[in-house]
Amino acid sequence: MRVHAVALPLVLSSLRFGSISPALRASRRTLCAAAGNILVDARAPPVPRDADVAAVISHFEMVALLSLRDQAPSTGTAVIRAPASVTLNLGRLRAADLVLTSEGIGIRRPGEDAAGMCISWSEMQKVVQKGKVGAWELFWADTEYEASRVEAFSELTRRQASLLPLSGAVPPTAVLGGFNMHRMKDVHPGQDTDNKLSGFGSALRGRCLDVCTGLGYTAIGMAQRPSVESVVTIELDPGALRLGLKRTAPSPSGRK
Repeated sequence: MRVHAVALPLVLSSLRFGSISPALRASRRTLCAAAGNILVDARAPPVPRDADVAAVISHFEMVALLSLRDQAPSTGTAVIRAPASVTLNLGRLRAADLVLTSEGIGIRRPGEDAAGMCISWSEMQKVVQKGKVGAWELFWADTEYEASRVEAFSELTRRQASLLPLSGAVPPTAVLGGFNMHRMKDVHPGQDTDNKLSGFGSALRGRCLDVCTGLGYTAIGMAQRPSVESVVTIELDPGALRLGLKRTAPSPSGRK
């Protein structure tokens, strides 16, 4: 399944200079086909990933990790199985073991012999005490970077964007300029996306266009339908694209 991100200004430029104008006088089918060709040709370049980021966890998981402080030895290390409430990349990957020390916690992912990432008790205490809700990036242990809140500022829209994890291993929502971007009452963003796409019925097929990519739920949901051949998704805000990339899982096998 092909999913292409598109730079909206380039698409608008194509329309403005009349490359699609002959199709405006044609049938609806011809218009859609012409628009599809323009969008495929206007796909945006890939956004590079931050190679120093090992995983993303939620503030809920910060609280769960901090509660293990009493089990940490005063010297040496203690290895315990990660509780079910602690996941990596916001529910996309299970943590394997936790390595407790007097300084903090090291986290092993499945298949790792050593703790690839770590976070200090003082960092967790700071987040929990100040009630800093959100998602937090953990960095590889050799970088010595402190945990960083997942957020982005758009120079284009002049608005701050951040990830807001929800209780349980469900997809997070995005907060843009102080407003939540998904329904959260009695439904999580993943369910909300499924409900919206189900409303299209058999009309959801062939080549599809998604406007306002955001975290990518709609584009991904369409791409998972057997009747859909390809998906083009348009996002105006570079900050939203960066935010969507940050919620995807880094390679379990290392910095790739």
